[in-house]
Amino acid sequence: MRQTKVSADNYGMRGPRDTTTRRKCGGSSYARASVSPRRYDTRGFTLLEIVVALAIVSIGVTLALQLFSGALKNVRKMDLAAQAMNHAENIMNEILSDENIKGARAMHDDIDDNFRWEAVIQEFEIPEQSKWNSQQPFPMKLLNVRVDVIYRNDKNGKVYRLSCLKPVGLRQAQKPGGIGVPVNPFGNAP
Repeated sequence: MRQTKVSADNYGMRGPRDTTTRRKCGGSSYARASVSPRRYDTRGFTLLEIVVALAIVSIGVTLALQLFSGALKNVRKMDLAAQAMNHAENIMNEILSDENIKGARAMHDDIDDNFRWEAVIQEFEIPEQSKWNSQQPFPMKLLNVRVDVIYRNDKNGKVYRLSCLKPVGLRQAQKPGGIGVPVNPFGNAP
């Protein structure tokens, strides 16, 4: 009998130059198959994985851009509302401080490309239920001032409205045989 040297290859392990692998075929016999020394690296991505990843990223970017554009539209709407409020307050302050306005009238003008304004001034009637002494006239005339700032480019016709009362001069009470003196609102002569 011949003695054979036991090597690592006899136990199914390959040495540095071994290019074959053992495969079990059937019972206890082994068949050798040749394998090329090059192996494919399995650490990379397949084309399908890259396409799926790009699709997911593009959906996420699209959703983010839609949210961002919606937020920009809301910011623009809020900016226009703030501008309308500022215009209405400025116009109301001009009307209230104008001493030449003493009666009913209507006014309107353009502010800029986005807004126009209308003002309606009417005499204010004091309600009957008020606690004012009805024997004496109310000591001043009140004007109801309404200012509308209208959005030009809004399809729904948005309007920002301010309303205020403007007191206009003291009324004169006539004394028999005398000149008019201002009426004290509390009923006592001045």
